[in-house]
Amino acid sequence: MAVDRAVVGAVAANLMAELEARFGDQDNANIRAVTLVVAVDYMEEDGAHTEVRWGVSEGLARHEGIGLLEYVKHHLYG
Repeated sequence: MAVDRAVVGAVAANLMAELEARFGDQDNANIRAVTLVVAVDYMEEDGAHTEVRWGVSEGLARHEGIGLLEYVKHHLYG
């Protein structure tokens, strides 16, 4: 079974809809930094595994990426 791209696509589409609703009329709004983290569950002969992959927008400084993740960590469910 192939990896389902629709999961990532749905999250990205929902976020873009939120951004468009909030900033769509502003000419001075610019997406400057993006980070994406994905966990993939899979099976191998020795059992279940999870692998985490991530990607960031070009030029994103390490400290800025860490800052984005820390911000989300504190606001994710609250």
